[in-house]
Amino acid sequence: MKKILFLGITHRAFVGRLYYRQVCKILDAYPNLECIYVGKSSFEGEPQIIKKNYQLKNLRKYKDRNSIIKLLVLLRVCISEKPNWVQASDVRELIPALIIKLFTKAKVIYDAHEDYFNQSYEYRSKSYSGLIIGCMHRLIEILFIRFTHSIFCTDDYLFSLYRKKIFAAKQVSMQRNFVDHSLLDGSAHPPCPEKPLRLVYIGNVNKYRGLIECAFYVSKYNQDSGYTTVTLDVFSPKNYIIDYLNQKGFIQYHEPVSHPDIFKALKNYHIGVFLFSKIRKFERNLGTKNFEYMSVGLPVLTSDYGNMARYVKNVHAGICINPDFYAAFKAAIDTLRGKEFWAFYSKNGVEATASRYQLTQELVSYLSIFKASSARI
Repeated sequence: MKKILFLGITHRAFVGRLYYRQVCKILDAYPNLECIYVGKSSFEGEPQIIKKNYQLKNLRKYKDRNSIIKLLVLLRVCISEKPNWVQASDVRELIPALIIKLFTKAKVIYDAHEDYFNQSYEYRSKSYSGLIIGCMHRLIEILFIRFTHSIFCTDDYLFSLYRKKIFAAKQVSMQRNFVDHSLLDGSAHPPCPEKPLRLVYIGNVNKYRGLIECAFYVSKYNQDSGYTTVTLDVFSPKNYIIDYLNQKGFIQYHEPVSHPDIFKALKNYHIGVFLFSKIRKFERNLGTKNFEYMSVGLPVLTSDYGNMARYVKNVHAGICINPDFYAAFKAAIDTLRGKEFWAFYSKNGVEATASRYQLTQELVSYLSIFKASSARI
């Protein structure tokens, strides 16, 4: 049986939505392949995994990525599995993936979703340490991408970047973070009520993702109204920002839910929010959450620049605002409280994710990698 090893040592240590959808699509197309995941969590308990009895193996839960000894032990276990493909989703996983390739002759897939130079630099407040780490990440890519089999990019910038001669990449393709429509139940979103308007945010939280500002805006909007007209729910792993906002009563917190179930949960809300800061990372990124909001009929309230805003504007699926100004937030909420405007954006988002922004189209090149080998099993 041919094997695909997914590394979750860093970015996708907690079985992200992106790995989940890739694994399911691979095993739908080639049920005689086995997927192996290494990370801090597992696929066990995921409804779709159980339902279809996929060939899945959780190799072990990797608990301490900073321990060199534990990393070497983990690599030894990975090598013993003799995978045919190894997929890395982070620049920090490229070298471990290539070490596994050296001993097993596995083909390495680099699932690129970040410009790691700018992320390292900007997330560290443009400090010298951030610049050094960013340069190290870029150097790793320049030196080692040439030894990968395929690269899949989640946005146009990365697609252009890795096609440059300096990286010497063999194959570069696009794989944007569109929605797997097969996970939706097809039911329509309930009509939007006049009040309260329920906002929702899903995904990781940090100071650049705009949740703090959004929570304060919601609080001020309710204060100005004299009663609760808008609420904000958050589905995210806990951190100090979540704890603070939850303790102060600015948000209603929920633990993250499994990938298929997030679509059911979203239908309890009326607007999906993502008011990200204006940093280069978010100008280029094309994350999953806005498409997930759109797929279930939630109008998107997001920042007015970058790739994500462009995709929302192209299909009129929401309102894009300057996240630095409360007045812009208030005007957007006032507009979306109108049932006709809400229904207009809701309908456009559903139609766009069912046609133009469809995951099935994006995965054609990705799945073709496994086709020839699968046929020989």
